[in-house]
Amino acid sequence: MNLNLPSSVDACRAWLEKDPLNVEAARQLREGIAAAEWHDDPALMALWEACVVLDGGAEGNVVEAVDRTPRKLDRSRHEALVVHPREKRERRHKLASLFGRVLHLLEGDETARAIARVTEKATPQTFPQLCRAVEACAQALDMNAPDIRIARGEERLFTVMVDRSPFLCVHHDFVSEGDGAAPQRLSLAEMRFGVAHNLQHIKGGHAALLQISPERLEDLILEQVPFLVRTPIKLGTKVLGWTRANRAVKRVSELLPKKSRTQKVVNTVGELLPDAEQETVLPEVVHDWVRSWIQGVEFSADRAGLLLSGSLAASCQALLHLAPDYAPHISDARRRGVRWLLQEKADVDRTTADRVRELLRFAVSAEYLRFVGGK
Repeated sequence: MNLNLPSSVDACRAWLEKDPLNVEAARQLREGIAAAEWHDDPALMALWEACVVLDGGAEGNVVEAVDRTPRKLDRSRHEALVVHPREKRERRHKLASLFGRVLHLLEGDETARAIARVTEKATPQTFPQLCRAVEACAQALDMNAPDIRIARGEERLFTVMVDRSPFLCVHHDFVSEGDGAAPQRLSLAEMRFGVAHNLQHIKGGHAALLQISPERLEDLILEQVPFLVRTPIKLGTKVLGWTRANRAVKRVSELLPKKSRTQKVVNTVGELLPDAEQETVLPEVVHDWVRSWIQGVEFSADRAGLLLSGSLAASCQALLHLAPDYAPHISDARRRGVRWLLQEKADVDRTTADRVRELLRFAVSAEYLRFVGGK
């Protein structure tokens, strides 16, 4: 579907989608939008906001301006817009949801259970704005709104957890209302970004797995390996060390008849052993898959946050606000631009920097601009 953008603007948009830090593309995009009659065009307005976010000068009215009911994302639109290609690619393994549910059903999570017990439940009477945001985002994502718990500890949480069922845990400082509002309080659009991000984790079945430690995840995976294979792996690697165990299995495999069933079994065992010194039982390829899956589902959740918050400036600011290492740099990022942050401060929190960069790509994509334009 045609965006009906001026050709020069659309060309710069495409360059910026490939590389959000392309200075020349952003400059030409600004000039192209300024030369057009853009104030009544939602797509051009969204692109202008992307330029402001990149180059600096995002004033409070950009972040606070959005106060509307989020558009509903039906199943096909949700699949097309929200689910990131990386998550779609990693879905083929089908392990993430399985192990998350196994953990939840077999033993639950003690941390989530303890937080659910000691925190205050938010109600429309005590936290009306937060509850309205959760209800609106849940309706837009076509799902039931979860319980909301208000934390007051030192760690500023804004996350989803699973006890008997998923619940949203939000630190009081982010949602305090009235005269006693904390300096860390989120704007309405920022709050919707955080809420939608976490509701997407519930809708996508990510929540249980994301709260599992890497060690516990590894144990869960190994529990699915047949006992006769699993036990030699654990015992052999403890006795011989990872590298020596791997080499020993390879040597045994070389002595067996080629392409025989026995050799295939031995090779399978060998593939489960890492080929370098490390403390994990599973090979690095499994850990690479887990990291790729986690990154993919975070990208998807950020897309949901942007679509339902309605503001790129608010979404990026919320991302920084909820990342402890980046929170002190928010005012500089607004003044100097996100490009400065990603060029000069990317190493402060590489994971969040990658998420901001990917969100910028989505914000200038044709798919997002069609959605903004009501198509």
